[in-house]
Formats: sequence, structure tokens, C-alpha cells
Amino acid sequence: IYTEYEVNKINDNDQTIIVTNLVNGETMIQEYDELVLATGSSPKELPQLNSEEYNNVFKVKNINDAQAIYNYIEGNDVQNITIIGGGFIGLEMLEQLSNYNTSIVQRSTFMPHLDHDMSFMIQEYIEDKANVYTYNEIDIIDYDENHAINRVSLKTGELIDTDLIIIGIGVTPNTKLAKEIGINIGETGAIQTNKYLETNIPHIYAIGDAAESYNLITGNPIY
Repeated sequence: IYTEYEVNKINDNDQTIIVTNLVNGETMIQEYDELVLATGSSPKELPQLNSEEYNNVFKVKNINDAQAIYNYIEGNDVQNITIIGGGFIGLEMLEQLSNYNTSIVQRSTFMPHLDHDMSFMIQEYIEDKANVYTYNEIDIIDYDENHAINRVSLKTGELIDTDLIIIGIGVTPNTKLAKEIGINIGETGAIQTNKYLETNIPHIYAIGDAAESYNLITGNPIY
């Protein structure tokens, strides 16, 4: 087990990986007989809501993200919170932040993978607990001198005052290492595998959020 190490390159011809120690910068070469890519995924961004540019915009993926949100709330006068996305992440954040004046913006129905009669019941429940904007998207933002967004304008023209924004619109697979050595990427954007989780390169497998899976009913690749 190597923590605080990063794999920089895969050499599939001689079955080695180049690994960097993130603490001291030293590199080493590790041999493998079989290699499993479980590189996971990263939260999707919105171009106009860049979390690197605005200090009150947060993505949610791991415990560090949750800590960053908590720290910001504790250190600032946060009253109004805007959540972008009405899937698993967005609804979980809404539940945790129910003590605040919360707005949630979703470009379709809530939990869109569910049947409409189910997602409609979810929306009815949420409307008593938050300001709900379905079939809507962020259009224009206003921000202050501290690079904190204080208002967003929706496509419908409605305005939302906000002190903090959480983006929960899904994830994209981390495929950089795979692409560099010519591993096939499927139509979904994730690493293409067969039913045995094998990629097109011998001795390399892919699993989890980085890889495609298969629909049990149709047999078609899904992410």
C-alpha cells in the first residue's frame, strides 16, 4: 500500500508503472503482472461556476469537500444556499443544509432516472423545505470584490440571492492514464471493458467509476 503516491504513466509493453512520491517528489518503477484501473471519477463543473475562481462555489465528492463547505459556513455569514442538481448528491446536500434558506435548481425533474410519478412525489415533498426551480439552469452570475458569487440569474429570468453554491450535477470518469496508452474509451466516455472487466490491452482491467458497466436488461454499455 502506497498512500500519497501518484501513478504518472503506464508502460504496457514492459508491464510497469511510473509512480511519484507526492511528499518528496521521488519516482519509482513498479512492475505488474495484472493491472486494475480504479481511478474513479471527478465532479462535473459548470463553466460559469468555476470553483477555482469563486471561493463560495463547492463540488462534492469526498470528505475533504464536506469539510471545506463546513469551514466556509462557519467562517462566513451564510444564510442563503443554492444547490445545482437534483440527483443523489443534490438531495443529500439539501437534507444536510435544511436549516438554511436553500434553493435547488434542476434542469429536469428530480431524480430523473426514476419514473415521473416517483420523481413528482419527491418534488412535492421538497417544495415544503426549499425553493424549487425545475426545468431551469444558471444563466448569469453576479459576484463581489472577494470573488464570492452573491446572486444568480436563471434561464427563466428569476433571481436567487446566495451566499454559497454547491454543484452536484454528476461525475466524469478519470480516463487520462487509460487514454495515454490507447485503451478504448466507450461511447459513454468511460473506459470500455468486456463482461470480464478486461480492456483492449492485455493484462489491464478497469472497474468502478472509471469504467463502463452493462445494462442487465439490454446488455448495452452504460455508465
